[in-house]
Amino acid sequence: NPTYSVGHPAISSSGDTLFFVSNIPNLGKGKIDIYMSIRKNGKWGEMENLGSKINTDKDEMFPYLFKNDVLIFASNGRESGKDDLDLYYSCLSNGSFSEPQRMDELNSDTDDFGLVIHENEEVGYLTSGRAGTSSEIREDDIYKVEFIGRYDLELTVLDKKTMEPVPNIAVKFDDNVEGVLEASVIKRTLQKNSNYVATTEIYGYMSASKKITTIGKPFGTIKETIL
Repeated sequence: NPTYSVGHPAISSSGDTLFFVSNIPNLGKGKIDIYMSIRKNGKWGEMENLGSKINTDKDEMFPYLFKNDVLIFASNGRESGKDDLDLYYSCLSNGSFSEPQRMDELNSDTDDFGLVIHENEEVGYLTSGRAGTSSEIREDDIYKVEFIGRYDLELTVLDKKTMEPVPNIAVKFDDNVEGVLEASVIKRTLQKNSNYVATTEIYGYMSASKKITTIGKPFGTIKETIL
């Protein structure tokens, strides 16, 4: 349509959901908004505005869907007094988006946008106008980002009869690293691509063990239970 623009396509890994931006009149919340379209029976549906949870009265651009459940985008409408683009992310769950969070460690005092992340979650690339190039005139350049992810274990021991958490639990790990007990939950960090065996040591209960692994799992919180 000659009256508006459509661009910045980003498609889900399943190939049936497309995110993009447009300055189409009447449908938008601001100047440039992020939209989505769903393909059913081989046909793309109508463009759907992502709503005020994502879009502001200014510009939201460069959407990117990571792992099918994290929408990363750039916006210049979420910080008062700032006109440059900053990176944000919002988690998709049950068809709705969470409140966008600013990616402070990646943003600068100029435009930052176009972040993409490799599926191994260790490396990404973004475009930025920040200083640091040999050019006297500040231009947009591509930067490489190295992500340091972590695994946080939350281990609960349940009573087999009541299926309620056992208080004052003690758990021994085969790597001899102790966890911290917080409200009947043992917490500790785990290493990438590693296997662990956790064994309970609780007075009045028989010992029980469980294998815990981070192999093939994304960074984040791992919740496990032992009966």
